[in-house]
Order: sequence, then C-alpha cells, then structure tokens
Amino acid sequence: YGPRNLGNGVDAANGGFHWGVDVATPGAGYNPGGPIIAPTDLVIIEEYPKDGCVWGTATAEPKFTFGFCHLHSEQVSVGQELKRGDVIGVEGNTSGTILEMGGSLPGTHLHLEIYKPGFDTRNFAWYSDRSGNLDPEPLLKAKGAWVSQ
Repeated sequence: YGPRNLGNGVDAANGGFHWGVDVATPGAGYNPGGPIIAPTDLVIIEEYPKDGCVWGTATAEPKFTFGFCHLHSEQVSVGQELKRGDVIGVEGNTSGTILEMGGSLPGTHLHLEIYKPGFDTRNFAWYSDRSGNLDPEPLLKAKGAWVSQ
C-alpha cells in the first residue's frame, strides 16, 4: 500500500499509488494459489470477474468493506452471506484491466483492499474516488493477521 511505479499501465492510472496489499502463496508462480478465506462474517456486495475481484462488507461493526482481487476462481455470489473462515475463492493472477493497459500479469497473489465503514464500493469510479481506502497493514497487524518476514 502506497506510492510505487512498476512501469505498468495500472500504476500510471492510479497516479503511481498501490491501493492495497499483495499477499502471495509461496511457490505458486502463475498457478492457482491457496484458498482465500473470509476474515470475518461478510455479505458479498459486488463482483468484477474481469479482474477476479469480489467485495464483501462485514456484517458486524465496524462494517469495513474488503476487496479481494486477482482470484483464479470465485466460490461466492452477490448477496451471499459468509461466516468467518468460509472460502471466498482461490488466489490467482486474473486481471483483464492490467492487460488492457499494456501491463503483464503478475505472479499469483491476492490483492487485498480495505475500505472505511460506510464507503460504498458498488459501481464506484475505481481510478478517481479512492477516499474510502484504508491502509490494510495497520489493521491486519492490530488483529494479529500480519507477520513481517
């Protein structure tokens, strides 16, 4: 999460800013990775298959919204309620947007975004309105889900 420039079209469209954190299954390469698990009880509110993305909003306060992107496959649908630990999908490297912008597909990983409670991620302008994005790292550290290596 933060400023970067990898020289691909997506970073340029984002003003050189990476709006999430990337987490990878060791050794996956370009193959499907591990399962993506719901970190809390969620309701799935949006899908964007072109980039292998799904968004879910926590059902309990604080109602953060989570974006899970570049999935190889999804096992959820809009409106579905998940319990913590339910499988959302399988980690991948799907991104039609990166390819359209002249970039190349990254290796298999999960791109995770977290949004402020109340910020509506449904059908919003991805490359213009990022006022709801939060840096996932401090939140994940506070919950014991981030281990630096």
